[in-house]
Amino acid sequence: GQVTSGVNINWAHWWLQNGATKRVQDCEVHNTWSRTSLNQYEYGLIISNHGGTGGYCENVEVLNCIVHDTSRDGLCLYPGDENADCRIKNITVRDCEVYNTGQDPDYGAGAGILVKGYVVDAFVEYNYVHNTKGAMVFVNSNETNHYGFGPTNIHIRYNSVTGDNRNGGIRIYDGHNGSDPKDVKVYGNLIYNSTINGGFYIGSDLGNTLSLLIYNNSFYNSPVLISSNSATVTTFEFKNNIVYYNGGIALTDSQGQITSHSNNVFYGSSGTLVTSNGRSYNSSNLKSGYEATAFSSDPLYKNTANLPTGYTGSYGVNLAPNDDGLSVQSSSPAINNGSALASTYNDSINSIIRPSGNGWDIGAYEYDFGSAQVPLAPTDLRAIH
Repeated sequence: GQVTSGVNINWAHWWLQNGATKRVQDCEVHNTWSRTSLNQYEYGLIISNHGGTGGYCENVEVLNCIVHDTSRDGLCLYPGDENADCRIKNITVRDCEVYNTGQDPDYGAGAGILVKGYVVDAFVEYNYVHNTKGAMVFVNSNETNHYGFGPTNIHIRYNSVTGDNRNGGIRIYDGHNGSDPKDVKVYGNLIYNSTINGGFYIGSDLGNTLSLLIYNNSFYNSPVLISSNSATVTTFEFKNNIVYYNGGIALTDSQGQITSHSNNVFYGSSGTLVTSNGRSYNSSNLKSGYEATAFSSDPLYKNTANLPTGYTGSYGVNLAPNDDGLSVQSSSPAINNGSALASTYNDSINSIIRPSGNGWDIGAYEYDFGSAQVPLAPTDLRAIH
């Protein structure tokens, strides 16, 4: 077959595209091919810029697409680094499915959704990413040249991510050629059955500066692993997350780089639930030693045999995972016990605005008190004799 990418926007041939919205919708991209050993580099769907200011690419939407069986990465937000102005901006990737990436036998990776280099204001939301060779969602610096600009205001939210490989579920990374600053928000996601290097993974490669918010995610059979690295952390908040992992330690923060954490559920059978900067915490000292607002009891997922494989409903109305096994039961400690965050983060993976009850829920779902609320007692009764 022909060596080519499936869909490319401003990649093979660039020009100025910073005006009207460009939309790719309801497409299936598959069986793209290239071989690294032959100096071939092709992708499933790629948005790029190799022309600097003359190749600005902005206002792109990728909606309801399926990308699978690609030689390298699947769905890519990936400008070049020929000069400091190779930027793409205002990109939305929504309600897509990506799987079976990295089919080139010469290539050791193959991310599902890739955000690499000078990408600004990107929203990766409500996607089902699974069974990829590289990380399911991968945030990376420029490939070769570094100008002090990197992924900025990147929102990874309300996705369903699953698969077990050495690159992790959601990963923030720097390659051997150098590093760039990163500003990333990860919230409202379901991450499940990603055990090898965790549902969320930062490795020893990370450098430069990092601003990172991790809010209201639900991890199942997927630990959070933050290895020792050389990054300078400006902000790293970890709040309102459920981390359920029976295979070992739920949260490892090797250097204690998390700057603020609260209202999390850490649950597992290993004894140690959290390690931070060389200290270990279990259910007996978690609240007193690590996090006063933490919970170590079972979050009571509804049915862990009933995991999502996509989404159902309409965006902005009732879009939600097609199976709700990682929602929580009505008696869960996650309900109403979260920290109230900024309105930017008050949506949920099941499209219920937070709070629905007396407080924010912990985890990706918000319990729907609107349909389960007990009626209030009437106030206008009078006795009849």
